[in-house]
Amino acid sequence: MCVGAAQLFVVGHDAGHRSFSKNKLVEDIVGTLMFMPLIYPFEPWRIKHNHHHAHTNKCALACQWPSSCSMVNGGLSGCRS
Repeated sequence: MCVGAAQLFVVGHDAGHRSFSKNKLVEDIVGTLMFMPLIYPFEPWRIKHNHHHAHTNKCALACQWPSSCSMVNGGLSGCRS
């Protein structure tokens, strides 16, 4: 069951990055269908995930683990603020 969920997520992830098809509507449909069994809304995930990629290593904008942000912003990591 977990392997099947991972496979659905991988296809949905590719659709979210607009690398599944040249047609955005097809990607939105495929992404939505792949995320449905995972009980996770595709469009909000796509927007947030692409924001995450646009701001990689900018911890003030895209901190994925808030408990580690203080360590990062305190100078304990090479992450840019």
